Amino acid sequence: MNAPLDGLTRPAHPSVVLQTGTRLLMSVLLLASLFMLWRGHNEPGGGFIGGLVAAAALVLYTIAYRQAGTERMLRVAPRVLIGSGLAVALASGLFAVMAGKTYLTGLWAGIETGTGVLKLGTPLLFDVGVFLTVVGVVMTMVLALERISTAPSPLMDGEGDGTREPGTHDERTRPPARRAPTAPETSETLPAS
Repeated sequence: MNAPLDGLTRPAHPSVVLQTGTRLLMSVLLLASLFMLWRGHNEPGGGFIGGLVAAAALVLYTIAYRQAGTERMLRVAPRVLIGSGLAVALASGLFAVMAGKTYLTGLWAGIETGTGVLKLGTPLLFDVGVFLTVVGVVMTMVLALERISTAPSPLMDGEGDGTREPGTHDERTRPPARRAPTAPETSETLPAS
């Protein structure tokens, strides 16, 4: 059965319309996130906003295909993305150190293409690290919340079918009884002044 969510239940099967729309929107959102990442060192954008857009695509996928579908699609744990992103961002500064400059100084290399020179630099590598870290952090939180929302509620009965009325308790989940405040057993009189 479905676990109750504050009186609501999740449908057994997600909407086909949502799943179809998600497949279309996800590719657009991921392309937009890569565009934001790519242009970030010259114009507004970068690894952070690109990572948020990519994470939004993955959150939409999680809504449509649940936690298990998202974990299958990612193929790596979100915590691996966090570690990889941090490693890439930190490593991007080492190129400057190897060139005899201060840590995280931007270095640029030009690659000749048929139509001109494509300039690539360590700031883009740093942004890739930020991108991966942001996607990993957001997905770690979203998947943890998804696990909590689908876990059996402690207020459900032993069978876990969620038929117990809200606000009712059994012996395992009954809150402790409150006692009314009592007056002291002995009363002392204050000496007259």
